[in-house]
Amino acid sequence: MGAAREKWLPIRGWPAYEVSDHGRVRSYWSRGRSRRFVDRSAQPRVLAPARTGRVGHLKVTLVKNAQRWQVAVHVLVLRAFVGPYPRGHWALHYDGDPTNNILLNLRYGTPQENCADAKRVGSKLGGPRTISNRTVAAVGAAVRARVLSHARIAKKLGVGSTTVQRIADGSFRP
Repeated sequence: MGAAREKWLPIRGWPAYEVSDHGRVRSYWSRGRSRRFVDRSAQPRVLAPARTGRVGHLKVTLVKNAQRWQVAVHVLVLRAFVGPYPRGHWALHYDGDPTNNILLNLRYGTPQENCADAKRVGSKLGGPRTISNRTVAAVGAAVRARVLSHARIAKKLGVGSTTVQRIADGSFRP
């Protein structure tokens, strides 16, 4: 059984670009000095998305009339193949992988559904991996007291030694 044929649709409002159900974006802009829109019969160029943000969603930059729009690829896929966002909904990945932008892995959902998905796939911090503000304060107090080594503080309070070091040098962000 072969791979499914990739389907391409135009990106609404951006006539020189198309998005596929496999999560790829292509451009019909020429690469020459004139940077002009070329006929759709010409060979399009598939854009290389950049991984951005804390979560790592893939984004591309679209350009039209000197106007630039940086947009997440999963948003483009859903808008083209499903339609506009329902009010109060987000673009979600079923598998929790922000780089997996195939149409079958995407859907619109509420912020609550997003949290449930994150918990289901294990990407949501919770339980033993989460450090409370009280623990951070206790680590900070122990470090400032300079009675125990960072390794002993970590063992006593049940956190990693790297976490203790980051709290000590001020680079820890809960």
